[in-house]
Amino acid sequence: MSESMDFARFRPRTAVLLTLGALALAALLAGGCAAPDDDERARFAVVTGVVLDQNNNPVPGAVVSVVPPLEAPVAGGPLGTRNFFGSPGPFVTGPDGRFFIPGVKLAQSASDVVVLNLQATAPGFLPAFVVAPAPETGTILGRPFVAGVETRDIVITQETVSSLVARLVPPGQTQTVGSGGIQNLTVPVVDAATGGTTGNATVNIPAGAISGQPVQLAVTGVTGTSLASVAAPAPSQVPTVGSPAAPAANAALGSGTVPATLPLAGIDIRALNASVSFTGPKPTVTVPLPAGLIVTGLSSRQIPADALAVVFFNEQRGAWELVPGAIVNVTSTQVTFAIGESTGTYALIVPATWTLPAPVQTGENVVFPPIAGFNGYVSIGRISQSLDFPTVSEPVETLLLSAYAALTGEVPNGPFVVQVPPGTTTGRSASEVTATVSVNFGTFGTVQGTRTTWQVEDVEVPEAPEIPPHLQGHVQGGGVGG
Repeated sequence: MSESMDFARFRPRTAVLLTLGALALAALLAGGCAAPDDDERARFAVVTGVVLDQNNNPVPGAVVSVVPPLEAPVAGGPLGTRNFFGSPGPFVTGPDGRFFIPGVKLAQSASDVVVLNLQATAPGFLPAFVVAPAPETGTILGRPFVAGVETRDIVITQETVSSLVARLVPPGQTQTVGSGGIQNLTVPVVDAATGGTTGNATVNIPAGAISGQPVQLAVTGVTGTSLASVAAPAPSQVPTVGSPAAPAANAALGSGTVPATLPLAGIDIRALNASVSFTGPKPTVTVPLPAGLIVTGLSSRQIPADALAVVFFNEQRGAWELVPGAIVNVTSTQVTFAIGESTGTYALIVPATWTLPAPVQTGENVVFPPIAGFNGYVSIGRISQSLDFPTVSEPVETLLLSAYAALTGEVPNGPFVVQVPPGTTTGRSASEVTATVSVNFGTFGTVQGTRTTWQVEDVEVPEAPEIPPHLQGHVQGGGVGG
């Protein structure tokens, strides 16, 4: 089979749907009988998803749980779990990494729509939020959504909600630390999207930072995309003391001007066997800066040191908080900063503003017809997408691509996936589009890039009587979906 193409039949089958229906019925019956005027008219959904590791392999035995509602959520930030009164789990993944949450009651009005936040955990990995592409563009419970952009706020509007995924990242280092601290603990800065690294971070925990019994700490360097996996996308603006900032809004081409800080690097520090606070001298973290992104303030094309900020993700509020006075030392190649009292996710950021104009059609149009004998299929690799910033260094471009992926939930470079749904006449039409994307860093200036991607819509086309020549040999599974 060609490495550039991969076609697979849709997996849903009658037996699976019957099983899910039975699970939903069992969950309903387990809750007892309600008044006929209420639950006899109620509709229930089954929520399904998959937990993957950093290499996109399924993680069996992972535990998925419903996250409790946020405490004092921040305007513009995640909604958090809303209007959900079912079991919080745990829901355990099977050998294929999939999990099922049956019996989620569908809303009967816009005000009581169910929103789920889910977290996945597994031995040997950091916890991660489950995300899903927003089903449509619009505002739900006061929060805007952009169709197709991944979000941790999973809105339950249909009887089957799928396409959920959690991407787990293994910790960079696991160390037992006591009152004596630890010096020069080196950990890789991991990209959750690729599993690769962008350098190393060094952590120093001074003597007296931890009091009491030794604790086991998992320490991991994280990139912008990893921030979105383990915490949330970087904040839309630099927060101030006492005023948390919401994660940058879901964005896509056509969103216009989007404020979103650029995460240069981050660190995740978590206690594995006990809760801990750094009540004494604060730990410090040294992270590398991308070559070509010089932090001095001597030139209008360089980021001034006073533009740097360190933020901490408050999981209870779903927002980023400023760590005041955190910058310890700045050179042209690295930054050292102190973290706060709490364990969790910290990020080094600079202010930035993205401009994402509406794309224009500039290229070819590709039609993916329904195929006789196949109950829908997924095309991977026939067409591709790209984002190119030609005027910056390769490390800076890597940083920008990571930030774009975290902001939009899109793949910057690689195959563009097209799903052709089951049916006899409905296919998909993909039109190539481009847009000039720009990022403004204030005193650093503005850089521009070219985004090339595809816009897809349903079209009515005759069913292909057999597999077209360009698909032959690229359909996995064979047979007819039942």
